[in-house]
Amino acid sequence: MIIEETQLSLKDGRKAVLKNPMPEDAEAVLFHMKQTAGETDFLVRYPEEIHLTVEEEKEFLEDFREDAGRLFLTAWLDGEMVAVTSLTPVGGQY
Repeated sequence: MIIEETQLSLKDGRKAVLKNPMPEDAEAVLFHMKQTAGETDFLVRYPEEIHLTVEEEKEFLEDFREDAGRLFLTAWLDGEMVAVTSLTPVGGQY
């Protein structure tokens, strides 16, 4: 699902941007996933369990963009990705 890029004003006056990641964001998405996976033992995976290549991540992001029933969002602050989330329906019915 593709959403319109949205700019949000934070309490400290900075602007955050919410957007669908583009294939050219694949490296940043992988870096963010590996970094956050190492911050706690209470996530789905550890950093060393993330084996996607940048090219595979690009394909994954493109698949999400083309599927009207799934959503992948990133948040950016000062040009740096600071959050990643995705929504996928259970059971494939949407």
